[in-house]
Amino acid sequence: MTVVMTPEELRDYIRFMPADEVLRITIEYREAEKENGGEGSTETL
Repeated sequence: MTVVMTPEELRDYIRFMPADEVLRITIEYREAEKENGGEGSTETL
């Protein structure tokens, strides 16, 4: 499943998730103007 969130939405999601919930998040960061073919970086937390 792919979910697209702004950094603020991700912060709020993590802040309010249950303490016993386990999840794996892969973050792909791209500048908005480079989204059409631009380079981005991917980091797994």
